[in-house]
Amino acid sequence: MKKISKQIVLSSLFCGLLATTACDKDKSEKIPDGAFDGTITVMVENGSNYDSIISKVRVMTYNDATELWDKEIAFGNYTNGGFTLTLPTTIDTELLHNLGSFSRHLSVSDRNVRLFGINGSKFYAYNSDDNRIGNFYIVNVDINPVGEVEFTYADRDVTIVGSYLNYIYNVSLKKGWNRVHSITNGDQTKFTTKIVNKEKWSFIYWGTAHVPH
Repeated sequence: MKKISKQIVLSSLFCGLLATTACDKDKSEKIPDGAFDGTITVMVENGSNYDSIISKVRVMTYNDATELWDKEIAFGNYTNGGFTLTLPTTIDTELLHNLGSFSRHLSVSDRNVRLFGINGSKFYAYNSDDNRIGNFYIVNVDINPVGEVEFTYADRDVTIVGSYLNYIYNVSLKKGWNRVHSITNGDQTKFTTKIVNKEKWSFIYWGTAHVPH
């Protein structure tokens, strides 16, 4: 794995240690709490204030193979204070990551799993001239302290449970897309899929137009 950031510790799977995360599967449930079909419908906080400046929303990610940031994986129009887009049913091989070496300290149901994750910072806003003007931020307001929300793709069902350094994993991933929550309390961060979602999306306006490159 080329980079490790709090965003790829799960491989962006949890965008940090996340892209390498997956855990604790309750045997009584057939589908993990965080699994979903990839369709994301968003109402942005005070979103109508941005109707005049945001035209489109694109999910962009870094491609290790080409070392380019601008690989588009999903697209949607911004209207009436929000947007809807659908993440792809499959992810290109070059974007998938194996679990990092740290995973040997954890209980993993299938160590061949490959993962890909994105958080709100990869949801970019574009104006009518197709200039990038900001990005979004997602939190789960049901969590105290507030937890960040990330979307993680797994190429197979997998669970990962355990702890390593200051990270605790309790994640059960279904093949396809899953919502993963990272909750930081002091110097400890927990990754979990077992939370009822109440997502809050905020827009971060950069103030000046950024031309895609």
